[in-house]
Amino acid sequence: MVSALSVEITGLPELVGAYNGFGGLAASLEGIGLYLDPYAKDFVRGGDVVAEQTSPMLWVQAIALILSIIIGMITFTGSMVAVLKLHGTISSKPRVIPHRPLVSLVTLIAMIVFGTLAFTGGQDWNDRGLGIAFVIIVALLSSIYGIIAVMAIGGGDMPVSISFLNSLSGLSTR
Repeated sequence: MVSALSVEITGLPELVGAYNGFGGLAASLEGIGLYLDPYAKDFVRGGDVVAEQTSPMLWVQAIALILSIIIGMITFTGSMVAVLKLHGTISSKPRVIPHRPLVSLVTLIAMIVFGTLAFTGGQDWNDRGLGIAFVIIVALLSSIYGIIAVMAIGGGDMPVSISFLNSLSGLSTR
């Protein structure tokens, strides 16, 4: 409430971008927390394990978890770049890395591979060794992609980018 009342009307896009970004970060941290939850494979009611989830149910949950981390981190880092561009901390000129389509494709493939490895090859829910390392790698790659994607957009289009990232933050929490 204080932040909303203390910001000028011209700073609202920055404020909304920051709120969206932190919503994405919360979704990612929730996904990481779910991965570490020792009861994530069970139906728990009132603190008691009622039944175990079936394998297909766990795969759907695993896919949703990895997507939540990916979308949440893209939203967080992308929103922070958008806020910094709107504020003038980062130049509003578009900055495109060399071979951006190839880098984006490789990053996407790496996110899929490491997200899959977090649940296969001996890793399982609540794996605090190699499994969580794969999940953290997915989060880092997603963060890098968020920065790459938004840095390539000019400052005049930042409000549109923030609107898009806002919809992503909503999708990552579903």
